[in-house]
Amino acid sequence: VTLVNDVQLNRLQLPEQKVVGRSFIEVMQDHEVNDVVRRCLVEGRPVSATVETAPGRTFLNVTATPVGRDGGCAVVLEDLSEVHRLERVRRDFVANVSHELRTPLASLKLLSDTLTSGGADDAEVLRDYLGRIDVEVDRLTHMVQELGELSLLETGQVSLERKPVSIAVLVEGAVGRLEAQAERAGLSVTVDVPDDLPEPMGDARRLEQALVNLVHNAIKFTPAGGAITVAARRGGAAVSVSVSDTGIGIREEDLERVFERFYKADRSRTSPGTGLGLAIVRHVVQLHGGRVWAESRPGAGATFKFTLPLTGGAG
Repeated sequence: VTLVNDVQLNRLQLPEQKVVGRSFIEVMQDHEVNDVVRRCLVEGRPVSATVETAPGRTFLNVTATPVGRDGGCAVVLEDLSEVHRLERVRRDFVANVSHELRTPLASLKLLSDTLTSGGADDAEVLRDYLGRIDVEVDRLTHMVQELGELSLLETGQVSLERKPVSIAVLVEGAVGRLEAQAERAGLSVTVDVPDDLPEPMGDARRLEQALVNLVHNAIKFTPAGGAITVAARRGGAAVSVSVSDTGIGIREEDLERVFERFYKADRSRTSPGTGLGLAIVRHVVQLHGGRVWAESRPGAGATFKFTLPLTGGAG
């Protein structure tokens, strides 16, 4: 190596004196990258290849071009890791949307086929099947609405209507919307919010929707006879809100991924819902300058927490 620019030094995390004057393989310590340079030097022509230098993490586009008369070459290393990550996200998104649409569409097809092949002649069957069709259409509509909401949040096209937010009113509204559903599921819901909590600035409607998603998530994964607790506390320059349940819990390896679009810790993917609710929670909280995380272990319930800063914040 005779010359190196600052970009490559930063990528290698090495000072210039440890790069210049050393062999290329010593510096890069990657045989695939070195092979591109070797072929360029041997064949005297430009050589290019994409190399994965760290499995699943770093992708480099390596281009070696002959220069000068002394048999040297110029090597350009272009980091394509982000491009590959976005491509993987796109593929996963398409696969997940296809999966989530497949079940309701298959159900609608079966129901309509049954009705058109004579099932509509029986009034009771007709009423039953139309009710099932209505449920599946509602499910599809809900998915489309959540996808649209998530798209707006992810692209930053959401403007927050910031006002002082009463956490007590926020919790009361969210719990009230799901109280009947919790009762049908045989669950008790407890609210633990002090009266003297300071009011952070925020968009009350979006924050309530985020809290509704967390409570709804707790209801889905808590067996009958269980309990859900919605609590809030002040912690330094922020207010923290938590939703705890006595449900099935989450494995440690899933905790970091539960807020991803369509991700379901249930590997069989038979759990209800679209897998978009927690992703919406994450974006709403981040827009308010807060953070959100989950604490759990299998069989011991789960606690989802988020913070709202009392001063400043993003968005």
